[in-house]
Amino acid sequence: MVDDIDFNKSVKSIKIKWKDSDFIGHYALPIPLIGAVIVLILDAKYYQSHNYQIGMAVTIGLLYLIIDVIYQNDKLIKVPFYGNVTELRKSLKEKIEQDGWILYRNNAHYITADKQGKWLAGSKMAILFDKGVVFINVQNLEGFRGYFPFSFGRNKRIREEFIKSIGSYKVS
Repeated sequence: MVDDIDFNKSVKSIKIKWKDSDFIGHYALPIPLIGAVIVLILDAKYYQSHNYQIGMAVTIGLLYLIIDVIYQNDKLIKVPFYGNVTELRKSLKEKIEQDGWILYRNNAHYITADKQGKWLAGSKMAILFDKGVVFINVQNLEGFRGYFPFSFGRNKRIREEFIKSIGSYKVS
């Protein structure tokens, strides 16, 4: 479930700050890899073989990739907008409901919604409204096994669809 966001911190840092997201739940996937890297480094003097070095390089590479993807998932994308924000919010609310999303918050500062996935984890979305700019973030929902950071392009496609919708919005 999508709860609340810290609007001021999110806009200031240009990274989404979910109030219901905890550190361990959000980083459940890379924490075991960090532990594995630490164990491998501590045992390095016993494992000087070629296979060990390849395993260490693959583990560190995977860890870097996962942390980078998680970092990228938290970024807010800026979309310039100088029209009537109230009308835009109304239009976006209709689109969100039409596309099957569950709307959780819709106030003067932001909209939050989520949509359950058919096979994998669903997505959660936040659209923030600030002076002359709209921020958007779409990322995977946290499941009972933690946060899986990879959406294989699904969240990017959703984000681009909403960015296009914001960009094509005309004040009547």
